[in-house]
Amino acid sequence: MTKAERLFHIVSFLKIRGKADILELAKECSVSQRTVYRDFLSLSKLDVRIYYENGYRLSRTQELATFSVTLEQYELIRFALRFNPLYEMPYFQGKLKAIDLLIQSCVEDANLSDIREKAPTISADNESYPQLNLDERRNISLFWKGANSGRDVKLLLKPSESDPSRQVVGKPLRIAWSKRRWTFEVSDFNTERIRKVPVSSVDRVLSINLR
Repeated sequence: MTKAERLFHIVSFLKIRGKADILELAKECSVSQRTVYRDFLSLSKLDVRIYYENGYRLSRTQELATFSVTLEQYELIRFALRFNPLYEMPYFQGKLKAIDLLIQSCVEDANLSDIREKAPTISADNESYPQLNLDERRNISLFWKGANSGRDVKLLLKPSESDPSRQVVGKPLRIAWSKRRWTFEVSDFNTERIRKVPVSSVDRVLSINLR
């Protein structure tokens, strides 16, 4: 979680929960208590007021968002976030939960306790998505980080008679879910073409910098 993400998360968390102690905030953000205090200082410089009264609270006059969503809209957004094939991966689950919490803070004219207690009017299971092993989850996370940090990637492939090439080096473009399988799409530096590589055929993903 970056500092910007952490600041948004603290504000959203306090808006939803009402109050929290420093230990709870540190645990929620996976940082030290000292870092949370520094984040409070950063928020004060942004005119986001936090005060202490049997726990840290957000000023009632503080505006948190420049847009709002209805409770119905929020439920559809929450469904899209939670019934998402990426949600089973710890790296993405944390980010999706942070987005969920941020969206909750934008729900207009709604009792926040009702949001947490309301039984969903839409549900599904994840059986349509194949279970990924630990290596596949790790590789997807590494590919994602490379694509969002401007770095190139090297895909080390598992041995295959149909594809003697043991690696693909290029610019990471996207992670695609298609035809019931995950695929890495890479702009291959060797062939100068977009190459689609099944996640299941990749042994390791390495982040490199060739540009």
